[in-house]
Amino acid sequence: VRGHVSPFESMRNVKKAMHLSHERSMAVAFALVEGGVKWENIRIVACGDSDRLVPRTFDRETDRSNRRVEVVETNDVIGADPNSKDSSASAAEGEGAGEEGAGEEAPTGGGH
Repeated sequence: VRGHVSPFESMRNVKKAMHLSHERSMAVAFALVEGGVKWENIRIVACGDSDRLVPRTFDRETDRSNRRVEVVETNDVIGADPNSKDSSASAAEGEGAGEEGAGEEAPTGGGH
């Protein structure tokens, strides 16, 4: 889910553009989840005003098409988030036994 803003919205402020594009993409992501899409199948991208449909313009009406959210569907499989609790448990199960130092936490009862 890629969120975009127009330069007029962000007033050329990068921080504001990224924040607004993130909020915009999150709103769509929440709607997708309410519709049955699993969170682990969603990736959020805040593009700010860097990926414009309409190049530099000085007309607010023309610039509105740069305000958008794109939902891109792919067949790409993205690995589990290494920072989530669920993925660390499933990663430990998926890795072969005896691999020292593979995870951040040592197994319990291990003699480390």
